[in-house]
Amino acid sequence: MKEHALRNPALLLVGNKTDLEVRQVSTRDGEKKAAAMGMLFAETSAKTTTGVQEAFNSLTEKMLDEYVEREPQPDIVQLTPTNFPSPKKVAESCGC
Repeated sequence: MKEHALRNPALLLVGNKTDLEVRQVSTRDGEKKAAAMGMLFAETSAKTTTGVQEAFNSLTEKMLDEYVEREPQPDIVQLTPTNFPSPKKVAESCGC
């Protein structure tokens, strides 16, 4: 994925089934593997939903951090509160 991505992608290694008593991979081993691969690490349980939201949040935060650190790209429109159209202007110009 890193080889073919246009930018440095945010990647997350997820250890699943944390609700089981017997673990196939320890938390420590998961963290070490993720660090060695330059990835975030999270543990989750799809059954109980434990850690699922946190996993998505950490990935989203990493993606936003990567985006904010880069210089603006010429093909990306930078939106700021000063150049958002007002809802009234949008409603007036809508042809639907």
